[in-house]
Amino acid sequence: MTVSGGTLTTSGAGTIVVAANNTANLTNITNTGTLNVQNNGQIVSTGTITNNGTITLQATGNSTYFYAPNATVLTGTGSLVLASSNGQYTGNVDAAGGLTNDETIEGAGLINSGTFTTTGRLTLT
Repeated sequence: MTVSGGTLTTSGAGTIVVAANNTANLTNITNTGTLNVQNNGQIVSTGTITNNGTITLQATGNSTYFYAPNATVLTGTGSLVLASSNGQYTGNVDAAGGLTNDETIEGAGLINSGTFTTTGRLTLT
């Protein structure tokens, strides 16, 4: 899936899902809902990702990624949640191209490689 510009929105108990083993390429988007990235899936981000909802990396048997191969700003009032059901596999934030965080990143996971700058809240367990 590729989304360039625009807004991802859910209501009630609705979710947008990046299915297991799949990739969502997101460029300059706003998320105002619930975006779940299932096991071994990834978001490849570029530009400004305004997250006013929740993005959850749902690792269960493989690592699951928020990948910034190009300069990315993660901003907004929402949260990026690194979730793991078994503690062995993690949600990963990979800042290869440079990631500036200005929102909440929380949960059990890794932040690796590249340049990572945060002015937001970072809570890793």
